[in-house]
Amino acid sequence: MNKEKIKKLLKIIGIILVFITFIIGNYLIFINFNNKKYVKNKQITIKQKINPCLYQKAIQFSKKFIPEKYIKIIVEKSMKTKYKEILLSIITTESHFDFFAINKSGAIGCGQIKWKFWKDKLKQIGIKKYRDMFTPEACVIATNYVFNYYFEKANSDIEKALKYYYCGESSKNCKKFKKYFNKFLYYYFQYKNCNFQ
Repeated sequence: MNKEKIKKLLKIIGIILVFITFIIGNYLIFINFNNKKYVKNKQITIKQKINPCLYQKAIQFSKKFIPEKYIKIIVEKSMKTKYKEILLSIITTESHFDFFAINKSGAIGCGQIKWKFWKDKLKQIGIKKYRDMFTPEACVIATNYVFNYYFEKANSDIEKALKYYYCGESSKNCKKFKKYFNKFLYYYFQYKNCNFQ
């Protein structure tokens, strides 16, 4: 076998190896996103058929670089929670489905959760490490947990719960909250309207 044939053969083998690596990589990502360790959150239990309108709205409101398959994971996990439209609206308002988002204050994920503050409680529901927050599924579970915590503390007052969520419990003067709440309401009614389509 001459050198040219050997080079061609090695090139083909290289392409095959790259393809195999790509397939294995995507498979591992899929396994990670569907890992059963996150099902400890008891609030995520309700099975429901997803309205296609919700997918369309979520894709419309998401950042353009977020792949649709990950947006769908977030929508599907959100729809299994008790306050599904609220949760989707929080995620849309906070990050537009960017589960890799990190802001200046250190809040992370699609729900912009402060890991340092919440880590002990999140570990109890299966999110063990900081890096675990950067998956669509963990983002939904963390956001759902934090909202429900504040919703209970606010005696089921959504506006008050969201003020805690956005400003913190100790914040008395939160000037940006009104704008935040208006954005939330816009997305909430957009998602809620899907029930009538």
